[in-house]
Amino acid sequence: MNPFVFRLERFLKLRVHAERERAESLGEAVKAEEETRREAEAKAARVDAIVERVRDDAGDVATAGALRNRGLVLEAAVNQAASAEDSHRDAKKATNAERELWNKARVERRMIERLRERRADEWAASAAKAEQNDTDEVAARVRRVRGFGT
Repeated sequence: MNPFVFRLERFLKLRVHAERERAESLGEAVKAEEETRREAEAKAARVDAIVERVRDDAGDVATAGALRNRGLVLEAAVNQAASAEDSHRDAKKATNAERELWNKARVERRMIERLRERRADEWAASAAKAEQNDTDEVAARVRRVRGFGT
């Protein structure tokens, strides 16, 4: 009997390749999300440090210009922290979108693999049946030749 041939093997390889590309994209998105998370945490920690410094200096005498500068520094830090948090939120969304695309590619690959497994099982059953038929036919010929079959 002929060896097993899965006619969609090339398509399966394409699905495997697509899944691998999606996994790489997901990895990059996760890495970017982690970087933006660390950046957002650092910016939030900077705001906390500035607020703490302002509290510590609250009893000190300061000029109006110094107070204004502190306010501007705090405002800038708060804006940077908010921007970093927005970037982190966007990176999370991108990661989730990449994860969905990867899951879809994985499901598509797995469907083709299951089809291949079913076809291989069908081929194996068919090959076993054909082999059994050949064996039965040989046995019947031997019986006829030896005179047992009449």
